[in-house]
Amino acid sequence: DCYCEFTIAGYFISIFFPVLFLCWCCFAIVVGGFIIRQAGVDAIEKRNLVKPSEHSFYVYRALPSCFISFLYSLLSCLTCGIFLPFLVIHMIKNFYAKFWFAGEEGEFDGKPMDYCLSVFCVNNILTVATCGIWLCFGCAERRQGKWIDENTHVRGNNQMRGDSFVYLFQARPEWYKVLLSRIFSCITCGIAAPLFVVRNMKDTVSKMRFGTKAAVFKGDTDDYVDTICMRSIVYNMLTCCCYSICGFHEMYSRIWYDKHMEGR
Repeated sequence: DCYCEFTIAGYFISIFFPVLFLCWCCFAIVVGGFIIRQAGVDAIEKRNLVKPSEHSFYVYRALPSCFISFLYSLLSCLTCGIFLPFLVIHMIKNFYAKFWFAGEEGEFDGKPMDYCLSVFCVNNILTVATCGIWLCFGCAERRQGKWIDENTHVRGNNQMRGDSFVYLFQARPEWYKVLLSRIFSCITCGIAAPLFVVRNMKDTVSKMRFGTKAAVFKGDTDDYVDTICMRSIVYNMLTCCCYSICGFHEMYSRIWYDKHMEGR
């Protein structure tokens, strides 16, 4: 007689509990990484707790972290996209609560329903109609960026709005430059990535306008490699990639971007 035959309950236990344990481990890693990163961010902000000057920038550091974006995306999926417009509006308002552009601050007055009708629905319809071309060529991202800029004005001056005064989320390299940079970075196993990062940053920042202020990017590839890339490589080797998983590479990269922006 064979006594190793599984019953239905045995199959359920042998499959369900390992999957549950794996999901719990993934959840614990994500939450633990977020807590560790947030502790690091708080420590850095307390250490550098000074009022921003008229020549400083707090743009990339104001963007939501990868953890926040992941959690919001997960919540949107769980609600079948119903919460997405509200989550996007909440992230943009949080961005402008921290935003500082050489002495200028911004206010965002976009509404979830307007975002849903003007951006979300239109992008989804055009993406399906063009078999994904609309999304792959960056048209959906450009439409969203244009809508965000159109619904933003300089704090204290409601007349300073539109492309003449607010050009932030639309500022980005052309789609073919982004595509080529990704292809060459992939071909070279990431060796050429720092070169394209700095080139794309120079292109992006040179297009930015906010109020009466504009900016240029003064960072160079050698400094980026020495300050950001080498640090990430060493710490990822020592921590089995936990350095990047916890978001420290992203955090220090954004600090480096902001510190190398100058007004013009």
